[in-house]
Amino acid sequence: MQNIFMPRNSTNSISKAIRVRDELFSIFQQVIANDEYASKVILRRSQPYDATTWISAHYIGNECDDEQISMPCHVIIEVNRHDFHQFENTFTITVTKGDKTKIYDNIYQLNSDELKLIHEHAKSVYSKYKPSYFMRNHWFQIWRPRNKNIRIKANFVLLIAFLISAVFFYFIPVLIILWILEIRKPVYILTTGKPLFEPRRLQWLDSWQVNLLNMGDQVDELRKAIFQKLDTHQNMSVEVETVGHWGVDNWIERNQIVVQHRRAMGFVSIEKYDNDLYISWEVHLNNATWAEETISKGTDKISGKKVQVNQVKFGWQDLTEFDVSDANFLSEYIHENIKKIIKLKMVECQIDQEIDFSVTRESRRNTLDRSEEQGKKFKRKS
Repeated sequence: MQNIFMPRNSTNSISKAIRVRDELFSIFQQVIANDEYASKVILRRSQPYDATTWISAHYIGNECDDEQISMPCHVIIEVNRHDFHQFENTFTITVTKGDKTKIYDNIYQLNSDELKLIHEHAKSVYSKYKPSYFMRNHWFQIWRPRNKNIRIKANFVLLIAFLISAVFFYFIPVLIILWILEIRKPVYILTTGKPLFEPRRLQWLDSWQVNLLNMGDQVDELRKAIFQKLDTHQNMSVEVETVGHWGVDNWIERNQIVVQHRRAMGFVSIEKYDNDLYISWEVHLNNATWAEETISKGTDKISGKKVQVNQVKFGWQDLTEFDVSDANFLSEYIHENIKKIIKLKMVECQIDQEIDFSVTRESRRNTLDRSEEQGKKFKRKS
């Protein structure tokens, strides 16, 4: 369920999981950097605004006597969230070595020593790994810690009344009265809140691109000029974001300018290719949002109130024609500003090149229809 009244803060469980991920990523980087095997490892982490939080390590593998034979390994560490529990973050480790995959779940702690063991296991063909910090998976595993809810307690008065009425039947009317009083209590919502940013699930609308000949040396100046020009509108957020993707043989990271206006998002890429300068922009509509799911109910130990515990999760929201209008404005805003800067720079550099400033546009109606998960047709709201 979507809830626009969820408080935004930096202490919510998603933001905490991201900080835990970043801390583990830094430790894992140090572990790998101190090993001569570092050049054979590609370490990366979840992209901004991903639905899940994880770290991934790709090991090229030990070569055998035959250079055509190796043992590649892929390690994924996923950070799980448990709001208001003793262990707010647990970990799931998936190790794929050769053709075998092993999953280690319900791990409540990862430190530098544990990451060293994972690294040794991944880079060695015969090395074994057994996590040191397993949580309790079954009731009889009393030697393992249980991830109990430390904020919510059961209604012991009602429980005791039920047990007594099971023995003394004349106590049943009292149980009924207590039960009626319990269900008539107001139920409050307990949540850690939602992040300051929105998740992303993008739908492509407009785009434009150009390759400027012999202007590659102007990349830094143009990138700065475009950013400053776009960052003049008070109703928009403009920032530089680092994104990564798989290339032919490795992981590639690059920067892009992100312009956001409500649910419309624009991405501006400025890249140098030898002596040429490639500039492109895309505008998308984002129909992702933060939603809530109920994970438990009970009495809050701090306030004593009856509460329903909701956890934030990745959700979506149907787009409207007003969102499309925002995207139309953002397209024109980005395009006109970039066009103006390019024309001035070409005159300054005395570049004589014919440029097509026509924008490639997608169907607005198809965008609205695709955003509705249940296949319902869009209707204008009066």
